[in-house]
Amino acid sequence: MNEELRQIINKAIKQEEYFYDLYTSGAEKTEVVSAKTLLLKLAREENKHKEKLEELDSENLHLIPGKFESVNLDQELMLTPIDEFKSIKDVFDFAIKSEINANEMYRNIAENVSEDKAKKLFVFLAGEEKKHEELLNRELENLEI
Repeated sequence: MNEELRQIINKAIKQEEYFYDLYTSGAEKTEVVSAKTLLLKLAREENKHKEKLEELDSENLHLIPGKFESVNLDQELMLTPIDEFKSIKDVFDFAIKSEINANEMYRNIAENVSEDKAKKLFVFLAGEEKKHEELLNRELENLEI
């Protein structure tokens, strides 16, 4: 695996860990049963995403030369400290934006990785993040906050 791809995957793993923690924390802070249930479900799914990324066969992964440029490796993960969210709406708003970004990142990686199994994984992860965005939006509408 080239170094750039290794860094991208490590960044993705850290994001999945962060969102596991965010969703778990959000679930603990809300009394709304539907929001709690959704956030715990998303936390479990983020943990599964992390495991899938950790299981990638790193020896056979390579980016298609000259195509990939959308992930800025110099930029640190700009993730808000979880204890700074003041309301469940803040959690949902931040999570929705982040799920959109994750979807775009995984689609971009899928288009630029050479190995078929990895390509399928990143397409799957992009779809999962899109699904998360939709679920969060729907729940936020139902909460009417």
